[in-house]
Order: sequence, then C-alpha cells, then structure tokens
Amino acid sequence: MQIRLAKKTEINLIQEFIKKNWNANHIFVRNRKFLKYEMSYKENFNFAISLHNNKITGCLGFIQNKDKLAESDLYLVIFKVINEFNQNTNIGVKLLKFVQSLTIENIHTIGANDKVLNYYKFLGFNVGYMEHLFWLNEKKTESDFYKNNNNKISLINNKINYDYSNHLKIFPKKKLSDKYLKKIYIKNKKLKSINIFLKRYKYHPIYKYTFFNDIKKDYIGVIRKVKINNHNAIRIVDWYGDHKDLPKFTIDLINFAKKNNYIFIDLYISGFSIKNFKNTGLIPINDNVIIPNYLEPIVYKNIKISYVTTSKKVPIMMRGDCDQDRPS
Repeated sequence: MQIRLAKKTEINLIQEFIKKNWNANHIFVRNRKFLKYEMSYKENFNFAISLHNNKITGCLGFIQNKDKLAESDLYLVIFKVINEFNQNTNIGVKLLKFVQSLTIENIHTIGANDKVLNYYKFLGFNVGYMEHLFWLNEKKTESDFYKNNNNKISLINNKINYDYSNHLKIFPKKKLSDKYLKKIYIKNKKLKSINIFLKRYKYHPIYKYTFFNDIKKDYIGVIRKVKINNHNAIRIVDWYGDHKDLPKFTIDLINFAKKNNYIFIDLYISGFSIKNFKNTGLIPINDNVIIPNYLEPIVYKNIKISYVTTSKKVPIMMRGDCDQDRPS
C-alpha cells in the first residue's frame, strides 16, 4: 500500500473514485473544471490518496488557507476509504496522519456526519457544533416564508432597537485587490492569505459574493445572497479583519437587510462566543423557526453543522473556511 499526494494528471481517477464510492451526483463528479479549481492551488492538487496495485483505495481532500502548504491550516473534505481495504490496514488513520504531516499548523473540518464525528472523537480530535445565529425580518409573515412547508411554524419576535451606523458600504469587487487587503492581513495574520481569499471569493467560478466594508474600519465582510422561494436572504460566509468588529458589522448588515427587504440573515460560527452578539439582532436558532441551510434543493430543516479540529482551542471558523458554501 502506498500513500501520497495525488497528481493533477490523476484528476479523472479522483472523479471516478468519488463517483463510485462517495456520491455519483457530487459537484466534483459533474464538473471537472470546478473540482480542479476548488482543490488545486498553484502546483498542488490537494488530495491524499492510498493505492493498492495502482488503484485508489482511499482519498482525503483538503483546502489550504495559506500560500505555502507547510504553513497552512488544512480543512478536510471528501474523506473516504473502501471498507475492504480499511479493516486490516487502518488506511483512514494513515491518511489523516499523512495530511497532518504536510503542515506545522492544525487540521480541521466542518460538517462531518455523526458517524465520522465519532471516529474523529475516538482519535482524540476536538469536536463540537458550530453556533447557528439568525435574524428574521419581522415584517414577513409566516405564510410568506413557509408557504411550501407543511410544518406549523410560529415565528418569534426578535425585534431590537438597533444601534446602527451609516458607515457600512458595499465594496466593489473590482477594487478587492492585494493592495487593499494587505493592510488588513498585516494586522491579522491568522486570516487566509490574500491570494487564497481572492481565489475563494473574488474569482469563484460559480458563486457571486458581495463584499462589505466600513469606511472607518479595516475589514471585509463576505456574504452571499440566496433565494428562498421568491424571497431574498443573506448568508454571512466569511470575515476578513479583526473579529471584534464582526458583531457591529451584523448590526449594520441587519439595517441593510431591512432597507432592502431581505427575509433573513444567518451565520454559522465556531470559536467566537455568542455573547458577543448580544443586542446585535442575531440570536441563536431555536425550535420556533426554521432557517434552511440546504437550498439546492431546499430542505426545510434546521441543520446542526459540526466542527473537528486538532487545535486545543477551538478556532474561529465560518462557512467559507471549509466547503459548507459550495455548489451541490
């Protein structure tokens, strides 16, 4: 058995493995160009693979957050081993250890199912669930939002007297450059590298992201506008700046959403106390309301998103750090 990094020339083999052993309808199977874009960075093709007689028996993909792989936090995706090979050889553990050996930093994943979560927990990883926060437009009626949902839902009133500023502005995509981001990165070097950030959001081949900044602050808030039936909603996807400014950003974003008739805003986040969002208008999800996470196709259900990390202190992670904001 051999474990190594996949080569870019083996993309067809990776696609075939995912199709046969993971999900035949996965975006990586349907869209070779997107697979290459999402899982490549410069010369790297970010899959660790195990081979037996030159056939792939397991794979573990990862997304790097720095330009140099050895200095990156790595976010794991598509972790699959063929059972008949894993039983006696522990390929899964060996793949994980191999990926860990590629960097001096930590490895993480977001969105592992309960079975895999227990596996990570058994191996000593730090596991838990992200906080899911939301704001719901009180001017929208229950029937408007849930007209295609048979469940009886009663909306809660999360109306707050918002202390918002007029400093929040949409930041033009064309102005999102190395030069502008550099002053933010110098102050916050735990963030994604500038090149990774631009690749992830400015040049994304499928999704269109909207960027916000505050004329008196140095940050970029990344959101994606989504549709729920005939209604517009906002997902907070990522943050580029000092996280202490994130709660104030959400206050101003709610004001923007109210003015532009958005039905909800939601945010998944780990490693950042929800106490920071007190009196911002964002509140924790509860059983009285459904804020759907799966939209392609839409599933009217609140979804708990897990996290896994080798870090003793849970890092601040959001949707955009792994693959939780990826085309289905």
